[in-house]
Amino acid sequence: MYTKPVAPLPIGGVLDDAIKLYRASFGRCFVLALIGAVLFGVIGLYAALKLQGTVAGVAAGARAQDPAAARLLFGNMIGSFIGIYLVVVLISTLIYLGLFAHINDAALGVSRGQGEVLGAALRKLPGAIIATIIFGVAIGVGTLLLVIPGIYLWGKMELWLPSMFVDDVGGIEAIGRSWTATAGNWWRSVVILSVALIILVVLELLGGIIGALVMGVMGVAHTADLVNVAIASTAIRSVLYVAILPAVPAVMLAIYNDLKLRREGGDLAARVKSMQPA
Repeated sequence: MYTKPVAPLPIGGVLDDAIKLYRASFGRCFVLALIGAVLFGVIGLYAALKLQGTVAGVAAGARAQDPAAARLLFGNMIGSFIGIYLVVVLISTLIYLGLFAHINDAALGVSRGQGEVLGAALRKLPGAIIATIIFGVAIGVGTLLLVIPGIYLWGKMELWLPSMFVDDVGGIEAIGRSWTATAGNWWRSVVILSVALIILVVLELLGGIIGALVMGVMGVAHTADLVNVAIASTAIRSVLYVAILPAVPAVMLAIYNDLKLRREGGDLAARVKSMQPA
């Protein structure tokens, strides 16, 4: 059973706490992570097939010396990919809201059913969409301003999702709370989250290598049929995503809870100092 820390932890301690929180909450996150992995897999498969059809259509148009048809197919592909991107953002936001709710429940020692958690996620969804837009625009503009401002803003605003559940606030207020929580701890939070993300990327790459080996053994990768390759690759990635999807929320919640402990400890020390006679 997970025990929430009562005092600030070193960087390694926060990562260890995130692992414990991940283990304690994985069972309740499994169904939602599986749904998310399958949906992302289906969307990825559709995008691959759409790309295959468009490439074949453009090639046929080029052979027939019909540039207008090729441009139309290419334009339709761009429109489809924009639609796919918007669907992915919406689904991923809802899935992550549900995962954050589950993992935060595990941290608090409470339990809710999938329907109740999804209901909570849906109630948070409008605010999360607004926060996602603000976050994306801020990072985008900051990145255009010589990259460094974008990295700084990412580090200041990165913990808005855990704040929505730990503090039970809306998206805009959660961004403000993330900004406050990282005051004086920007490097700390960025380093911990970056280390965790690097570990997950390495695991995903290893999973991709294993998947390629499996497809090679099955003979799928040696076929010229992109459909078979895409289906096999999607199935392998989906299995991997079931394990990876809850990991990032667990790390972010562990970081945010640690920063809250540090801030509360600092506030208490300041109040004690102010009460001492001059």
